[in-house]
Amino acid sequence: MTWRAQSVSVWAMRLLLAALLLFGSEIILWTPPTHSSLDWILRGFGYLALATFTLDIAQRYLIRDGYDGMVLIAATALLHALLINPAVGWAEFPQTLLTRVMGGDALVQMILWGIFLAWLRGDIVKYGVYQAVGGLWLGIFWGFWMRWTPELRGTFEAVSLGQMALIAGSVFGLIVFVYYTITAQAPRQLDPDLFKLTPLEWLIWLLVVIILFLYQTLLGNITGSIFALTVILLMLCWLILWLRRDPVQDDHILTVHLPLRVQSPIWMVLLIVSFSGATYITFNLPLIDDVIYINQLWLMEIGSFGVGLLWLPLVASVIAVRSVDKMMREGWTV
Repeated sequence: MTWRAQSVSVWAMRLLLAALLLFGSEIILWTPPTHSSLDWILRGFGYLALATFTLDIAQRYLIRDGYDGMVLIAATALLHALLINPAVGWAEFPQTLLTRVMGGDALVQMILWGIFLAWLRGDIVKYGVYQAVGGLWLGIFWGFWMRWTPELRGTFEAVSLGQMALIAGSVFGLIVFVYYTITAQAPRQLDPDLFKLTPLEWLIWLLVVIILFLYQTLLGNITGSIFALTVILLMLCWLILWLRRDPVQDDHILTVHLPLRVQSPIWMVLLIVSFSGATYITFNLPLIDDVIYINQLWLMEIGSFGVGLLWLPLVASVIAVRSVDKMMREGWTV
């Protein structure tokens, strides 16, 4: 297989992941569709830049497991909040850092990252089961979020279930089309190192990031404190991944998920059914607020807060314990 064919396949996978990230942040977490044409164009480049960054770092720092993935997705969520959606992600600084950026956004992106990996290894049955469970959670969240946020929080105008189905079906249908008609053509000898950007590609990526940053700054969506905190947290994520990097092991996540094995349409149908079924049921459930005003939306919000509060500290703690355990087993002294 020629280098050019492999390069096309790499960009197809980047496009696929970008579309999934867009679906999670714009549809599941619902950004009201009031953007200008320019804003949508910049968002498209932004999500492609995020996907390119995610796949590059995954291979460059040789991430291996879910804990590495959580650090990587935390960085992706931070970049998303800074460059694409700061007006929502940082609407109430610093509270939304926990509830939105490191909470709901990071969790949704993590689930979609898992679905992306499941689509790369369509021959593994348990991945199909995992993605159905992920679709179920996304549907529960989306149903509650879209039904009760307009009424209880007034964040955006109410959207009917029919409109939701039309929008989600159109976007996800395009994603499935990309997967089965473009991404599925990936060569069987695809080299994971092709996901690592060259110096020239990094310059182009940086140019896109600068344009997005300047655009959001001109709109007044980014302040000095938001920028400083984002940089600090991104450096923390980088430090964790750098310390975790182990070129000796060969079980790195992209290595074991490539070459691509196309997933059976049966599992795709199950994903769609679990997501749409959960959305329909939760959207039509009556509000439960008999106990000190605890309701479905409150539970989703407090859950997002808990995820945001524990995300990086939990990962850092687990990684530290594992490192100490490894040192002890190898006979090191602490």
